[in-house]
Amino acid sequence: MNMTIEEIKQWFISSFKHVRSTPQRFFSQSLGLQAKLALAIALFPIIISAVWYAQYLSSEQQRMHQSYIINHNLIIEFSSIKESISALEKAQQNNTLLDSPALQNSINKKWKATRKRITLLKNRLMENVLVAQWQQVLTLLPTYDAHLVNYSALSHQLQATEKLFYYALATRLDDQRASFADKNYGLLGLLLALVSLFIVFSLMLIHRVTRQLYTLEQTIFQLGNGKHVRHIELKGSNELEKLGQRLNWLNEALQSSHAQKDSFLRHVTHELKTPLASLS
Repeated sequence: MNMTIEEIKQWFISSFKHVRSTPQRFFSQSLGLQAKLALAIALFPIIISAVWYAQYLSSEQQRMHQSYIINHNLIIEFSSIKESISALEKAQQNNTLLDSPALQNSINKKWKATRKRITLLKNRLMENVLVAQWQQVLTLLPTYDAHLVNYSALSHQLQATEKLFYYALATRLDDQRASFADKNYGLLGLLLALVSLFIVFSLMLIHRVTRQLYTLEQTIFQLGNGKHVRHIELKGSNELEKLGQRLNWLNEALQSSHAQKDSFLRHVTHELKTPLASLS
């Protein structure tokens, strides 16, 4: 739908008036409704954020627990691979003397399974500090023939990789803890900002009501001293507006009463002038 420039201008003006009138409509409600609306507006995001934060905290704790389990399993797998290579080396040395085809076939199957486990372990922990070490290990896995493998060199390379292996696991956990701490601080800051906003909004509402009550107190004080008060206008909730209307009615009634009293006194004074003149 095409709109002219004048129509767009009118639409912006009406939207701006609507936005400006929104606070007035809010503060024109009753005090009880204002309090309920303010409580809902302020507490709703706080409650939603708190529930979401609790769920996030629970999920992060589960993730950290799962990471500990994964690291523990990786450590067990690394130790098991080292033990398997040591056992294969001894079995291959024994079969060099025995020259048993059945035993060699069993050793080959065991070596294939161990080689596959080493590859899977490398893929599960591809940290930067381990890249060079894993490349050195892979160079010692060129064949599926167990009798061609240099087990001593492979054991030595895994022994050299072990320190960096544990360091990579610890670094991974530290990074997760740091990420969780950063997000935790950010969410806590958001909650504190929402609570601060709630406090500021409450103070603004209290200040607005207190200002109207102060005006009301001053008006009643002037009426009590018999002073003339101009039109009383209390803006805000329905209760305050109705109270302002009642005070205007009371002000008019008091002014009418004072006028009648003055008229009566003038009339009495005028009527007493003639007898007093005669007596004088």
